[in-house]
Amino acid sequence: MKLSQLLEPAGVLLNVDAPDKWAALAQIVDHLSSSGLLPEDHKDDVLSRLEERERSMSTGMEFGIAVPHTASDDVTSEVVCLALSPKGIPFESINGENVHIMVCLVTPRARKLLHIRTLAEVARLLSHESVRSELLAATTVDEVIQAIQGGEQRGIDVA
Repeated sequence: MKLSQLLEPAGVLLNVDAPDKWAALAQIVDHLSSSGLLPEDHKDDVLSRLEERERSMSTGMEFGIAVPHTASDDVTSEVVCLALSPKGIPFESINGENVHIMVCLVTPRARKLLHIRTLAEVARLLSHESVRSELLAATTVDEVIQAIQGGEQRGIDVA
């Protein structure tokens, strides 16, 4: 599924400043909860699941991207946060570089295939330097949404 189909404007978080990935994950989950995308009573469980996933293997990839993700019985539809950190966050990435773009996915456990397809779509879209550059230059939520939609419209995605 295309990222633009899942990402709501309320799910965009600009200017994350965190000392490490654990603090960044906490900020993302707090944002999802305060924006109403994630019920408050599921916040602790989702954060715990994201942290558990990160302890098993970092979701920090190349090009300053991280895709923290989990499946949960506590959500009925996909919850997405696209968080940007111009400063960068140490995320224990495979290349050791800081992360600047994080796409957090929380998917209903019953929709595991969609979860896998969405992860692949996000990785493909963000593997393109033009999309990453547009995202990092964005200063508003609208610019972030436009960068994602523009990348998809240019045929970068394969969904």
